[in-house]
Amino acid sequence: MSQEWSKQRFSRRVQAGAALAASLTAALVTSSPAGAQEIGEARPIENNSGPGASVRPGAYFPSRGDMGLSVDANATYGIPAEPFVIAPGARFAGYFGGNGAVTGMPVVEAMLPVGPLVPYLKAGLGIGHANGPRETSAALMGGLGLDVHISREVLLGADATWETVAATGFSTLAIGPRVGIRY
Repeated sequence: MSQEWSKQRFSRRVQAGAALAASLTAALVTSSPAGAQEIGEARPIENNSGPGASVRPGAYFPSRGDMGLSVDANATYGIPAEPFVIAPGARFAGYFGGNGAVTGMPVVEAMLPVGPLVPYLKAGLGIGHANGPRETSAALMGGLGLDVHISREVLLGADATWETVAATGFSTLAIGPRVGIRY
């Protein structure tokens, strides 16, 4: 039984990795040459500075239980720190399924804009409520992704997030496309 569970868990992680790779490929393939920087246009740092918001629907793969639907929403403010943009803000996430959770936390993203491409790392610490064990505890989140500016204000991308709600047994990997705006 334990060996079968390990195979299923490994299979879910392989599927998650394949889905993330497909999302990143789709984001790169669908990026428009119009989003590329032209002489005299705003610099990539400026494109990622100031207020912004994003939403990531997707799938989550919990350490126990079945895959489910996840949605997270972020509101950040990008501060130039060349060559990076540091964006503190807030994040709310919901994991809907048999072993789900809801979380809210302050978050920070570190972006390294390169033309229309914006790879980033993100981290947060806040509070979460796990549905399965019905417990509330500290939530810890880390992730990475790649956004592509299709215009100065609009970006599309792919995102992978690991999150846990401490002492509840809830731990998950969530992946999906990300849509955002910077204004």
